[in-house]
Amino acid sequence: MIKMNYLLIHGAYHGSWCWEELENLLESNGHKVYSITLPGHNPGDSKNVTLKNYVDYTLNFIKTNDLKNLILVGHSFGGIVISHVATIIPERLSKLIFVSGVVLKSGDNFLQMLPKVAQDKYNSLLSSEISLNEDYVRKMFFNDFEDKSIIDNTIKKMVSQPLQPYKDSAYLEGFNELNVPMQYILGKKDLAVPQEMVNQIKENLPKHTEWKFIESNHESLITSPQEIFEIINNS
Repeated sequence: MIKMNYLLIHGAYHGSWCWEELENLLESNGHKVYSITLPGHNPGDSKNVTLKNYVDYTLNFIKTNDLKNLILVGHSFGGIVISHVATIIPERLSKLIFVSGVVLKSGDNFLQMLPKVAQDKYNSLLSSEISLNEDYVRKMFFNDFEDKSIIDNTIKKMVSQPLQPYKDSAYLEGFNELNVPMQYILGKKDLAVPQEMVNQIKENLPKHTEWKFIESNHESLITSPQEIFEIINNS
Protein backbone atom coordinates (compact mmCIF):
# COMPACT_ATOMS: atom_id res chain seq x y z
CA MET A 1 0.00 0.00 0.00
CA ILE A 2 1.26 3.47 -0.88
CA LYS A 3 2.06 5.57 2.18
CA MET A 4 0.64 9.09 2.02
CA ASN A 5 1.05 12.45 3.75
CA TYR A 6 -2.07 13.87 5.42
CA LEU A 7 -2.81 17.28 6.91
CA LEU A 8 -6.03 17.40 8.94
CA ILE A 9 -7.87 20.74 9.36
CA HIS A 10 -10.57 21.08 11.99
CA GLY A 11 -13.76 23.11 11.86
CA ALA A 12 -15.56 25.64 14.06
CA TYR A 13 -15.21 25.34 17.86
CA HIS A 14 -12.69 22.51 17.45
CA GLY A 15 -8.92 22.05 17.56
CA SER A 16 -6.43 19.45 16.35
CA TRP A 17 -7.53 17.19 19.23
CA CYS A 18 -10.68 16.21 17.30
CA TRP A 19 -8.62 14.13 14.84
CA GLU A 20 -6.94 11.92 17.45
CA GLU A 21 -8.72 8.66 16.59
CA LEU A 22 -8.43 9.06 12.83
CA GLU A 23 -4.82 10.20 13.16
CA ASN A 24 -3.96 7.06 15.13
CA LEU A 25 -5.63 4.83 12.53
CA LEU A 26 -3.77 6.45 9.66
CA GLU A 27 -0.41 6.38 11.44
CA SER A 28 -0.86 2.74 12.41
CA ASN A 29 -1.09 2.01 8.69
CA GLY A 30 2.19 3.76 7.96
CA HIS A 31 0.91 7.13 6.76
CA LYS A 32 2.51 10.41 7.85
CA VAL A 33 -0.15 12.54 9.53
CA TYR A 34 -0.15 16.17 10.64
CA SER A 35 -2.90 18.12 12.37
CA ILE A 36 -2.90 21.76 13.41
CA THR A 37 -4.98 24.03 15.60
CA LEU A 38 -6.00 27.17 13.75
CA PRO A 39 -5.52 30.67 15.26
CA GLY A 40 -8.19 31.52 17.80
CA HIS A 41 -8.83 27.89 18.70
CA ASN A 42 -6.35 27.30 21.49
CA PRO A 43 -7.65 28.08 25.00
CA GLY A 44 -6.83 31.71 25.74
CA ASP A 45 -6.30 32.70 22.09
CA SER A 46 -7.52 36.07 20.87
CA LYS A 47 -10.71 35.75 18.83
CA ASN A 48 -9.72 38.65 16.57
CA VAL A 49 -8.80 36.42 13.65
CA THR A 50 -9.95 36.22 10.05
CA LEU A 51 -10.42 33.60 7.37
CA LYS A 52 -7.16 34.83 5.86
CA ASN A 53 -5.42 34.11 9.18
CA TYR A 54 -6.69 30.53 9.00
CA VAL A 55 -5.49 30.11 5.43
CA ASP A 56 -2.12 31.80 5.97
CA TYR A 57 -1.43 29.71 9.08
CA THR A 58 -2.13 26.52 7.14
CA LEU A 59 -0.02 27.62 4.17
CA ASN A 60 2.87 28.53 6.45
CA PHE A 61 2.74 25.12 8.11
CA ILE A 62 2.83 23.35 4.75
CA LYS A 63 5.69 25.45 3.41
CA THR A 64 7.73 25.41 6.64
CA ASN A 65 7.55 21.62 6.73
CA ASP A 66 8.00 21.42 2.94
CA LEU A 67 5.00 19.10 2.62
CA LYS A 68 4.36 17.70 -0.85
CA ASN A 69 2.08 15.03 -2.35
CA LEU A 70 -0.23 16.07 0.44
CA ILE A 71 -3.79 14.96 1.12
CA LEU A 72 -5.70 17.80 2.79
CA VAL A 73 -8.66 16.77 4.92
CA GLY A 74 -11.09 19.42 6.14
CA HIS A 75 -14.00 18.94 8.54
CA SER A 76 -16.97 21.33 8.54
CA PHE A 77 -15.63 24.94 8.34
CA GLY A 78 -12.23 23.38 7.65
CA GLY A 79 -13.55 22.68 4.17
CA ILE A 80 -13.44 26.41 3.46
CA VAL A 81 -9.82 26.54 4.58
CA ILE A 82 -8.60 23.64 2.44
CA SER A 83 -10.46 25.02 -0.60
CA HIS A 84 -8.47 28.24 -0.35
CA VAL A 85 -5.19 26.44 0.21
CA ALA A 86 -5.85 24.32 -2.89
CA THR A 87 -6.18 27.38 -5.12
CA ILE A 88 -2.84 28.76 -3.88
CA ILE A 89 -0.56 25.71 -3.84
CA PRO A 90 -2.25 23.00 -5.96
CA GLU A 91 1.16 21.69 -7.01
CA ARG A 92 1.78 20.44 -3.46
CA LEU A 93 -1.50 18.53 -3.20
CA SER A 94 -2.50 15.05 -4.29
CA LYS A 95 -6.10 15.15 -3.03
CA LEU A 96 -8.72 17.12 -1.10
CA ILE A 97 -11.10 15.29 1.25
CA PHE A 98 -14.09 17.07 2.77
CA VAL A 99 -15.67 15.49 5.86
CA SER A 100 -19.03 17.22 6.14
CA GLY A 101 -17.02 20.16 4.87
CA VAL A 102 -18.36 23.52 3.80
CA VAL A 103 -17.47 24.63 0.27
CA LEU A 104 -18.26 28.20 -0.79
CA LYS A 105 -18.70 29.90 -4.11
CA SER A 106 -16.08 32.57 -4.70
CA GLY A 107 -17.36 35.87 -3.31
CA ASP A 108 -19.74 34.28 -0.79
CA ASN A 109 -19.26 33.90 2.94
CA PHE A 110 -20.27 31.18 5.37
CA LEU A 111 -23.20 33.14 6.81
CA GLN A 112 -24.88 33.03 3.41
CA MET A 113 -25.06 29.23 3.74
CA LEU A 114 -27.12 29.53 6.93
CA PRO A 115 -30.86 30.19 7.46
CA LYS A 116 -31.74 33.89 7.65
CA VAL A 117 -32.53 33.70 11.35
CA ALA A 118 -28.96 32.51 12.01
CA GLN A 119 -27.52 35.16 9.69
CA ASP A 120 -29.37 37.89 11.57
CA LYS A 121 -28.26 36.51 14.93
CA TYR A 122 -24.56 36.45 14.03
CA ASN A 123 -24.64 39.78 12.19
CA SER A 124 -26.09 41.43 15.30
CA LEU A 125 -23.37 40.17 17.64
CA LEU A 126 -21.23 42.89 19.18
CA SER A 127 -18.62 40.38 20.32
CA SER A 128 -15.76 38.98 18.22
CA GLU A 129 -16.74 35.43 19.14
CA ILE A 130 -19.66 33.02 19.13
CA SER A 131 -20.19 31.33 22.47
CA LEU A 132 -20.47 27.56 22.54
CA ASN A 133 -24.07 26.37 22.79
CA GLU A 134 -23.84 22.96 24.42
CA ASP A 135 -27.47 22.02 23.76
CA TYR A 136 -27.01 22.81 20.07
CA VAL A 137 -23.88 20.68 19.91
CA ARG A 138 -25.64 17.73 21.53
CA LYS A 139 -28.73 17.96 19.31
CA MET A 140 -27.15 18.92 15.98
CA PHE A 141 -23.65 17.42 16.08
CA PHE A 142 -24.20 14.24 18.13
CA ASN A 143 -27.88 13.68 17.37
CA ASP A 144 -27.72 9.88 16.88
CA PHE A 145 -24.83 9.16 19.26
CA GLU A 146 -25.43 7.75 22.74
CA ASP A 147 -22.02 7.67 24.45
CA LYS A 148 -22.49 10.56 26.87
CA SER A 149 -18.91 10.41 28.16
CA ILE A 150 -17.48 11.00 24.67
CA ILE A 151 -19.94 13.83 24.04
CA ASP A 152 -19.15 15.47 27.39
CA ASN A 153 -15.40 15.13 26.84
CA THR A 154 -15.66 16.67 23.36
CA ILE A 155 -17.67 19.63 24.63
CA LYS A 156 -15.11 20.25 27.39
CA LYS A 157 -12.40 20.64 24.75
CA MET A 158 -14.39 22.96 22.48
CA VAL A 159 -13.79 26.71 22.48
CA SER A 160 -15.86 29.70 21.42
CA GLN A 161 -15.73 30.37 17.68
CA PRO A 162 -14.13 33.51 16.19
CA LEU A 163 -16.91 35.36 14.35
CA GLN A 164 -15.05 37.17 11.57
CA PRO A 165 -14.19 34.04 9.53
CA TYR A 166 -17.95 33.47 9.18
CA LYS A 167 -18.30 36.93 7.61
CA ASP A 168 -15.24 36.94 5.37
CA SER A 169 -15.84 36.37 1.67
CA ALA A 170 -14.18 33.48 -0.09
CA TYR A 171 -11.71 34.11 -2.89
CA LEU A 172 -11.72 30.88 -4.86
CA GLU A 173 -11.14 31.88 -8.46
CA GLY A 174 -10.13 28.81 -10.43
CA PHE A 175 -11.19 26.31 -7.76
CA ASN A 176 -13.54 24.42 -10.06
CA GLU A 177 -10.82 24.10 -12.69
CA LEU A 178 -8.27 22.53 -10.36
CA ASN A 179 -6.83 19.24 -11.54
CA VAL A 180 -6.79 17.85 -8.01
CA PRO A 181 -8.85 14.77 -7.07
CA MET A 182 -11.56 15.54 -4.52
CA GLN A 183 -13.73 13.42 -2.28
CA TYR A 184 -16.69 14.34 -0.09
CA ILE A 185 -17.69 12.20 2.92
CA LEU A 186 -21.11 12.96 4.38
CA GLY A 187 -22.95 11.39 7.30
CA LYS A 188 -26.49 10.44 6.35
CA LYS A 189 -27.67 11.67 9.78
CA ASP A 190 -25.74 14.95 9.72
CA LEU A 191 -28.21 17.61 10.88
CA ALA A 192 -25.64 20.41 10.67
CA VAL A 193 -25.35 19.94 6.89
CA PRO A 194 -28.99 19.76 5.76
CA GLN A 195 -30.01 18.86 2.22
CA GLU A 196 -30.31 22.50 1.12
CA MET A 197 -26.71 23.11 2.13
CA VAL A 198 -25.62 19.85 0.50
CA ASN A 199 -27.17 21.04 -2.76
CA GLN A 200 -25.22 24.30 -2.54
CA ILE A 201 -22.00 22.46 -1.78
CA LYS A 202 -22.48 20.17 -4.78
CA GLU A 203 -22.86 23.22 -7.02
CA ASN A 204 -19.66 24.71 -5.61
CA LEU A 205 -17.53 21.58 -6.01
CA PRO A 206 -15.90 20.42 -9.25
CA LYS A 207 -17.93 17.83 -11.15
CA HIS A 208 -15.19 15.22 -10.68
CA THR A 209 -15.71 15.14 -6.89
CA GLU A 210 -16.41 11.64 -5.58
CA TRP A 211 -19.18 11.40 -2.97
CA LYS A 212 -19.24 8.85 -0.16
CA PHE A 213 -21.97 8.42 2.45
CA ILE A 214 -21.72 6.86 5.90
CA GLU A 215 -24.22 6.13 8.67
CA SER A 216 -23.10 8.92 10.96
CA ASN A 217 -23.57 12.48 12.21
CA HIS A 218 -21.69 15.78 11.95
CA GLU A 219 -19.01 14.60 14.41
CA SER A 220 -18.22 11.49 12.37
CA LEU A 221 -14.48 12.05 12.81
CA ILE A 222 -15.07 11.41 16.53
CA THR A 223 -18.02 8.99 16.45
CA SER A 224 -17.15 7.00 13.29
CA PRO A 225 -13.38 7.31 12.70
CA GLN A 226 -13.09 3.71 11.48
CA GLU A 227 -15.59 4.31 8.67
CA ILE A 228 -13.81 7.47 7.56
CA PHE A 229 -10.45 5.73 7.72
CA GLU A 230 -11.63 2.86 5.55
CA ILE A 231 -12.85 5.27 2.88
CA ILE A 232 -9.78 7.48 2.68
CA ASN A 233 -7.28 4.65 3.18
CA ASN A 234 -8.74 2.66 0.29
CA SER A 235 -9.31 5.51 -2.16
